[in-house]
Amino acid sequence: MAGQALRVIPRQILNFSYLGASLSETRVVAGKIPSGPWTEGSLLVRVHGKAFGAGSLVVSVILDASTDEDPNATFLGSSALATVTIDTNTIPAGEFSLVALSGALGGRVAIQVKANQTNAGENLVVDLSADLILKSA
Repeated sequence: MAGQALRVIPRQILNFSYLGASLSETRVVAGKIPSGPWTEGSLLVRVHGKAFGAGSLVVSVILDASTDEDPNATFLGSSALATVTIDTNTIPAGEFSLVALSGALGGRVAIQVKANQTNAGENLVVDLSADLILKSA
């Protein structure tokens, strides 16, 4: 079984502490990742550090059908192929989560991060990195 590991999120600090109570924000942190030749895979998320109140952060792999013919538009799938949730109770600093992708990979995928803030003024900061491990059957 041939495969490839792609660093899709280099180590970085994501800070969503500015979000107000009960608000969320979604960012595409990596897009147009070629996945056409692969039939299966996994998302590996490493938590290097975190400072959380009651909020959460969800890292997802989604289909990406963006095209160079319309570069200002994003065509992203609505269903996640894999998700990793980080909050005060999951994935302590210095640990990781590995989740298998489900469904067809299509030609390209994207990595999306959604922050969900519970209470205004609380920390919602994570230092993370992620790899996409792709394989053929």
